[in-house]
Amino acid sequence: LIGANPQQMDESEFARFLECLLGAQTPEMLLPKYSYPSAGSLYPVQTYIFLKPHAVQGLDSGTYYYHPRDHKMFQFSSNVPLPPSMFSSEHMRQQYEKCSFVLFLISQLKAIEPLYHERAEDFSFLEAGYMLRVLEETAAGMRLGLSAAVEGEVSAPMLRTLFELESSHLPVLTVFAGGALPPATLPVFDGEVEIVTSTARRVK
Repeated sequence: LIGANPQQMDESEFARFLECLLGAQTPEMLLPKYSYPSAGSLYPVQTYIFLKPHAVQGLDSGTYYYHPRDHKMFQFSSNVPLPPSMFSSEHMRQQYEKCSFVLFLISQLKAIEPLYHERAEDFSFLEAGYMLRVLEETAAGMRLGLSAAVEGEVSAPMLRTLFELESSHLPVLTVFAGGALPPATLPVFDGEVEIVTSTARRVK
């Protein structure tokens, strides 16, 4: 559930939260290693982010793509509104009103359909579920509230416009986040997530 009083996170806290999705790779590894599984190690599910104003100290509100291999966020636009009307259910609109930011887990079917064909969507939903599990575990350690909902209650056309999605992108899961405790009560994390303000790039 979303915390009662969402408070602004600093950038290092936000980076620590996203780090659970990071794909680590050493020179001797052929493929990056993630904290969750994916069919055929294809990892087609991508993470798109909407930050509300003042959600993260030092970061503009707006839309972003998180690159899990480089631990970077690529910005699409700043100060763009996310209309509550894109959520069809009253429950989702309530969660959106209370949250600080939203994660949209969206599968790039071009990355998985050549191998798994008609099962590509099923494996995408399964992968998103695994991602949600590691997000929940990380959020619990930070005392950050989360609330997930299936993507059928979100306007796919609006998502495609906000994040410049292709027809091969499949919205899978929406995760609302908020309710962080004051920074002094959270574990210390020294890393940062690099913000790229030029045209967003994606792994396809």
